[in-house]
Amino acid sequence: MKSKLFNFCLGLSFSFIGFLSGCKKDPTLPSVETSELLANTTTSIYIRGRVTDNGGSDITEKGFVGCTIPDPSLQRHTYLTEDGGGGGYFERIISDVNSGTWYFKAYAINEAGVGYGEEKTINTIEDALLNKFTMEQDDYAFIVEIDPIPHPVFDEFGYYYGSSSFFLNFDFRLQNRRLDKDDEGNYFDPELAAIYENYGAEAAITEMFERLLHDGLIELLRLRYPNAQPAHGDHERKYVIEFETFHENWIRRNPMATYRCAASGNPPEFELIDFSSF
Repeated sequence: MKSKLFNFCLGLSFSFIGFLSGCKKDPTLPSVETSELLANTTTSIYIRGRVTDNGGSDITEKGFVGCTIPDPSLQRHTYLTEDGGGGGYFERIISDVNSGTWYFKAYAINEAGVGYGEEKTINTIEDALLNKFTMEQDDYAFIVEIDPIPHPVFDEFGYYYGSSSFFLNFDFRLQNRRLDKDDEGNYFDPELAAIYENYGAEAAITEMFERLLHDGLIELLRLRYPNAQPAHGDHERKYVIEFETFHENWIRRNPMATYRCAASGNPPEFELIDFSSF
């Protein structure tokens, strides 16, 4: 009796295992990201990708396909890199490309086939000549260090430019901070206070931007790009800074300032050519 019961249970076990095996999902195409595409120079491209899902099957090959016309693939490409199997991030520097517009995709292969990341486009001339960054804590701290009217107590704030390396922005609040007075009732920034009292808040805010755009941010560019050049061949270089301003009623904005290098040297000369306040 026990033997029959054992055989019956064993049969059920094998049937269940067979059922589970029958429910195994077929692999799907891998999911891939084309994460980053940058022009190091007018003839060199840095590209980064990532396998986000192997589709239930081992990745046997991954890499990048690139072409001077849209929608590159393994069947149609000018550049092909093969970066082995496995998942996660992968990257490559592609040198000696022709200057101009390129289209790139990351790809990965598994048992089900080829999965492609989204297509990214780059113009090597335009991108290599564009130097763009978003200000971070060290950048705001530098503006605090060069501020001609430092805060008497807090090292992370300066009155003239209004940079705050603690809050990571430029404090444009008039009543709350920029028009502070000392113990004797004198304004820390008398020039700004006079503009405010004689011409109003809008004029004072304009003055703050003027100081920042034509003085403070230029010093930051000189720090970051001491060897800046006006152009590469016949193409002008541009330098773009994105930063944050903090206003009354907790309003935050993210302006963007674009400069050209007017002259190389020590220090180089920069000139504002465009400004957008978002």
